[in-house]
Amino acid sequence: MKKKNLIVLLAALSLGLVGCVTPQPQPGPGPVDPTVVHVDSVSLNKTSETLTVGDTLHLVATVLPDNAADKSLTWETSNESVASVSEGTVVAKSAGSATITVKTTDGNKTAGCAITVKNPAPEIIHQNPFVTTVTDPSETRNFREDFDTMIEDFSGATPSGTTTGVYSKSFLRVLVDSEDENEPQSPDGAIYKMATGNYEIQNFEGIGFKMRVAGSQQINLSNLVLGLRGDDAFKVFPIKLSDALDPDGEELPDLTGEFQEVIVSPGQSIEDANTVYELAGGGDSTTKVLDKILGFHLYALDEECSAVIEIEEVFLVNAGEKTVLDSFDRTKVSQTDPTCWWRDSTGFIVQKGVTLDNKQYTTKAIELGEYKNLVINVLGDTSGLKINNVAYASFKDNNNKVLTDGVDGAFYSYVINLENSSLALNEGKFVIESSKNVVISQLFLTNLQNELPAENYPFIDTLNASFATKFDFIVAKGTAKDNYDDAVLDTRVTDAGLNYLITYHGGENVAVDGNDLVISGGDYDYTQVVIGSNAVANKKYVVFEMKADAKPSGFRFQLGGGSTSVVWLNDMVADAGLSSWSDAANYPYVTKDGYKLVIVDLSRNSQAGGNNELIMYYTGTNDLKIGSIFFTDDYKPEARVEETVAMEETTLPVGTDYRYVGYAYMPADVKYAHVISTATVANQIRFEGNDGAKWLKDGAIIDINGHVVEDGATDYVIDLEASGLKAAGVEQGIHVHSTLAEEAATITVKTYKVIPSVEQKVTQVFNKEIPAANPAGYAYVEGFNMPADLKYVKIETTAAVANELRFEGPNGAKWLKDGDIIDINGQVVADGSTEYIIDLIASGLKVDGVAAALHTHSTAGETAFSVKLSTVELLPVTHQINGAVLINESVEAGSGYKYVGGADLTADVKFVKIETTAGVDNQIRFEGAGQTKWLKDNAVIGVDGNPIADGSTEYVIDLEATGIKVAGEATALHVHSTAGEAFTIKVTVVYRVLDGSYEHLLLAFHG
Repeated sequence: MKKKNLIVLLAALSLGLVGCVTPQPQPGPGPVDPTVVHVDSVSLNKTSETLTVGDTLHLVATVLPDNAADKSLTWETSNESVASVSEGTVVAKSAGSATITVKTTDGNKTAGCAITVKNPAPEIIHQNPFVTTVTDPSETRNFREDFDTMIEDFSGATPSGTTTGVYSKSFLRVLVDSEDENEPQSPDGAIYKMATGNYEIQNFEGIGFKMRVAGSQQINLSNLVLGLRGDDAFKVFPIKLSDALDPDGEELPDLTGEFQEVIVSPGQSIEDANTVYELAGGGDSTTKVLDKILGFHLYALDEECSAVIEIEEVFLVNAGEKTVLDSFDRTKVSQTDPTCWWRDSTGFIVQKGVTLDNKQYTTKAIELGEYKNLVINVLGDTSGLKINNVAYASFKDNNNKVLTDGVDGAFYSYVINLENSSLALNEGKFVIESSKNVVISQLFLTNLQNELPAENYPFIDTLNASFATKFDFIVAKGTAKDNYDDAVLDTRVTDAGLNYLITYHGGENVAVDGNDLVISGGDYDYTQVVIGSNAVANKKYVVFEMKADAKPSGFRFQLGGGSTSVVWLNDMVADAGLSSWSDAANYPYVTKDGYKLVIVDLSRNSQAGGNNELIMYYTGTNDLKIGSIFFTDDYKPEARVEETVAMEETTLPVGTDYRYVGYAYMPADVKYAHVISTATVANQIRFEGNDGAKWLKDGAIIDINGHVVEDGATDYVIDLEASGLKAAGVEQGIHVHSTLAEEAATITVKTYKVIPSVEQKVTQVFNKEIPAANPAGYAYVEGFNMPADLKYVKIETTAAVANELRFEGPNGAKWLKDGDIIDINGQVVADGSTEYIIDLIASGLKVDGVAAALHTHSTAGETAFSVKLSTVELLPVTHQINGAVLINESVEAGSGYKYVGGADLTADVKFVKIETTAGVDNQIRFEGAGQTKWLKDNAVIGVDGNPIADGSTEYVIDLEATGIKVAGEATALHVHSTAGEAFTIKVTVVYRVLDGSYEHLLLAFHG
């Protein structure tokens, strides 16, 4: 307890012992002595004072005039139980009020001092910091809408169940304790801070917080400061809340245990309207505080205090109207939204839910169905929690592990396995009660499923596979090495690209036949084959090209390194719910010669993390052939890039100070940002997102290829998630900062999307001219029968808005003017559009997979117009693999007919690539399958289904579509020319592979 230090003021007068003077005998009546000076007045050095019980105060009386003959005094108190007085010394005895009065003997002159006595403040009990993490937590689960069933997420105005507890909105909770190393006692480490670019705060009357002090109040307004933020060049301007005024010019209310609005008016609280910000480097700026407020920081002073502050709402006010900036309806404090550039706190968000403290909550009636687990998202002391009278200490998770205790600084979604915890419904409900303070924000049922079974086998990249081996070497039966030293010296194996091949067991059953590793079947225990290869590195799948008369169930493998276990073929999966081995007739990975590509997802089969050693075992009655083994990833199609400017080109002026540059908004579906800058190393660029600030100079920025962006780079694409600047699937503002240099620079930020390329095959159906109608009349344009697999049609028209187009399908008529037509991108086609692709199914003009008629109508206007309709087929991305060169000839100049060259085409060749310097005068002719096709006649068809223009110098011919080859048959191809100028021509076999089909996989594999 600190007591006031009371200063004793002594009168500089020579006084006798006032009040102790013995009355002297007075003479009888006689004339007044004019030489005696009488008292005119008396005063005290204090007229009011507040004391704490036990304090003392020395009051000093001044009697005037100084030369008064009789200065004797008497002292009195109006309430002896509150404050006593003796010779001017006041003793505070109990809480209350009293008036101390002094009176002169000569003339009965008086003066008074009003005394208020308060009880001493309780000793501050400092609180422990919130616990936010637990060690070795039991199983947790975030809600998955596609697999789990929510019982209660407390998102409604009232819970779906019933409760005697406190049902509250979400709010911010912050510990403000002077002994806590994380006390928010600076603008950066704040109770709450934000900057908003959407609102000009200086134009609002006040900044408000709906807040309270939880528990015992050991903090007051004098401990708290609202700092106004200009920009990064300035220090924040502090307003102490005990000195602040609200928009009405009134003092702020004291903090209490109930939520109340505390509103600070910068205009009322700053006396001098010309007050300017102080520069970050010292000295005054020229910017007035009341002219520019971009944000604010609520923080504590470095004074003794301890309290938990809770904020339910942050807002601005104007003329009594509130504009809410933050209602904390989220889980992460720093997560931004369109209302702000950034925000943060040293605290955490208490999510909307029910608080139980010797209270209970009962769910609505529910059905468990097949669910085996209950998940409770909880904050606080769980030691007193019970569900249907089963104590928390008895709860176990899906792995039969006892649940970790809850903590007071973070929510955890603990999985309670009902069977392991002996927990069952009580009359169809869960009754939750707690003798300790806990907050429950979610209850849901789960089977811990994380993905749906895959519908299709994965597209694997056979183009860029890493082959362990193709077994194109000879190992005779019984001669495979059975020890490491001999195996690494076997040149037949090492020349084939392997490190070694060992058979530690059953080597007599192993042989290489052509390109196959053959493991004989028979009545024996097992055969083991160990392959050392450098092909394993960081791939998703291992693929066995395998052939067997029946499913070789006895096959199993593991990757070496001691971190994996053996997986059997019966358990191997290519994807979620898809067995690596399939006997289905439509299994896509079957080669022409009867081998299956057995795809094994390494992670799903607990093989991730193994080294470059592949260990195989086999036990079976039938021979097993393995044609090759390779490691690969998913096939990724070619892509295009779509960019949108997120932050316009911004100039970094010359200077040496720290500067906020700008803001780039990144939608939820954007993963990359393209930065173009002339800033050099000296312009140290910093990006700030949801996980804090990342400096370019620190090597903290990761590019789209997973590499660190070097400081000084001027054009780069940032992987926002890998750089910690953005969470996947979350809208996030990215802020750009810089420490300026001696030379000005510019910086632009764009969103960067990688979008798979799609080709379109457009086939015209009709092209109609509609004459003007006077008066305007209804016109039937054209109709056509749509095949069952058609999904899109393209419209090209000169019709204006007045030519209102209507399309009619099986579900009725759809007018363009009514916004009923949906395009290929899912957007409404604007009336008056002249070129667009209609999604027939989305527009209700066709039922998917059903043949139907489509009719086009118009209310013809005063101007003639045309309507062209074409079918649109989305072709997969094409990828070309060049095979053998068939013809490579130079033709001399001449004017006569020339035979250029010929070659045999095998049955599987469908495309050839032409590279030539021949012009139009060198009229090229191709001959095959009894057909002759001249380029000049538009008779040669390319891979896109369109004729090759005469004079083209590089193109790929579809031999079957051109008619110079019959599908699946071998033939000869001949090239002729009417030679003009000298030219060259090269003909190469091309395997055209398609993303979206399995054709590309096997063609590439065999190509």
